[in-house]
Amino acid sequence: MKRILMILTCCLAVGLTSTAQAQYNITGTVTGGGVPVDGVEIRLFTGSGFPIGIPLTLSNPTGAYVVAGLPSGQYVLQFRPPTATRLLATELPVTVSGANTVLNAPLPSGHLLFGYVRNEVGVGIPDIDLQVRDRDTGDMVLIPGDDTNAFGFYD
Repeated sequence: MKRILMILTCCLAVGLTSTAQAQYNITGTVTGGGVPVDGVEIRLFTGSGFPIGIPLTLSNPTGAYVVAGLPSGQYVLQFRPPTATRLLATELPVTVSGANTVLNAPLPSGHLLFGYVRNEVGVGIPDIDLQVRDRDTGDMVLIPGDDTNAFGFYD
């Protein structure tokens, strides 16, 4: 009986040890026009684009951010600047490979687009998802939170 208990204890210890994964951080600085950007929301996705729930992560006044506690793997970070900055949201791929990783995020300049979506009698239409394309390239422009609100307003 003691021998069986000892074998089970050893197997359990080996099983726990082999499933524990090292945890790493992705850190960096968010800038716009070479200047640090405060209040940028950072969201985490798998390398194939599925969201990974993490606590709310914002860049600080020096533009610095930390996404902590990640195992090695392929990820995509989405940087969502405050609307007032007039910077474009950006997605950047990153590989965490057995060490902490630095990923700086320069955000490109954008324009502020706002208005209403209304029906034929002028009543705002809620929950319309806006799709914006770059006129020169035809590429979709990432615009987080681009749905109209309860009054049909978007910004």
